[in-house]
Amino acid sequence: MSSIERFSACVVVVVCLLFSHPTVASAQDFEDPRGRPAGSVWSPSWEQPDWFDAALTGGLFAGGAAIQFGLGAPTRPRWIGPVLADGFMRDSLLATSANGLSLAGGASDILLYSLIASPLLVQPGLAWMGLGDANAAANLALINAQALGVTFFSTVALKHTIGRQRPPIGACWDDPNASPTCKERDTLSFPSGHTSMAFAGAGLVCLNHEVLSPLGGGWDRAACYTALSAATATGVLRMVANKHYLTDVVAGAALGLTAGYLLPKWLYFGFGDAEDGVLGEHDASVTPSVGEVNGVNFSFTW
Repeated sequence: MSSIERFSACVVVVVCLLFSHPTVASAQDFEDPRGRPAGSVWSPSWEQPDWFDAALTGGLFAGGAAIQFGLGAPTRPRWIGPVLADGFMRDSLLATSANGLSLAGGASDILLYSLIASPLLVQPGLAWMGLGDANAAANLALINAQALGVTFFSTVALKHTIGRQRPPIGACWDDPNASPTCKERDTLSFPSGHTSMAFAGAGLVCLNHEVLSPLGGGWDRAACYTALSAATATGVLRMVANKHYLTDVVAGAALGLTAGYLLPKWLYFGFGDAEDGVLGEHDASVTPSVGEVNGVNFSFTW
C-alpha cells in the first residue's frame, strides 16, 4: 500500500468515527465571546447534511477510485504539448536538477496532505472543541468530505476523458522524437489533481472560518489566506517538478475553488450574508500575471 493510500485510509477511518460518535460536547452552556447565543452554533437557516449526503459522498470517492485504479491511464494521449503560456512558465519555473525536481514533488505532496486533513479533521475539531458543538463538527466534516469527493471524482473523470500527456522531459521538450522515451509520459496531466484537491481544501477552510468564525476576527482571515497561499504554492511546485503545465494548474485551481467553496456555500449556507464572510469582507482576489520573480506574480487585493 502506498503512502497516499495509507493516508487516505486513515482519513476515512477518522471521518467515519466522527460521523458515528455520539454527541459528547453540548453547546447549551457555551458562551461565545463574539456574542452568539447559547445553544447550537449551526444557524437555523443553514441546511444540514443527512445520510443521503453521506452515501453520496462515499459513492463519489468509490467512483473516483474505480476510475483511477480500475481503468488505468489512456494508452495513447489525446492531447500533447503546451498551449498559451505553458512553455514560458515551464522555462521560468522548472527545477534544473533531479534533486530539485524531487524536492518540489515531495513538498507539493506535504502541502496537499495538509490541505486535505485540515477540512476533514482540523476544522471540525475547532467546531467541536472550540465552539462546543459536536453536531456542527459532524456537519462540517460531512460537508467538507462531500466537497472533496466532488473534486476527486471530477478531477479523475476529466483526467481520463481528456488524456493529456504530462510535460516532456529533457530534450523531448524541443524535439518530441529525440528519444523513444519521449512518448512514455503518462496521460493524466489535465487538470492537476494536486492543485484541484489543494484548492478545494483551501476553499473549505475559508468557508468554514467564514460561516462559524471559530478563531475570531483576524485569525479567521489569516487561516483562509494561509490556506490559499499553500494551495497556490502546491500548484507552482507541480510546475517546478515538471509534473504539470500552467494550464493544468489553472484548471485544477478553478475546479477546486468551485467544488470547495462555491458549491457547498450554495448548497448549505447560501450567499445572503456574503458581506460578513472572510472573503466577502475584503473582496479578496488572486490574479496570476507575468512578473520579475521566476516569471510569476500573485497579488491579493482587499
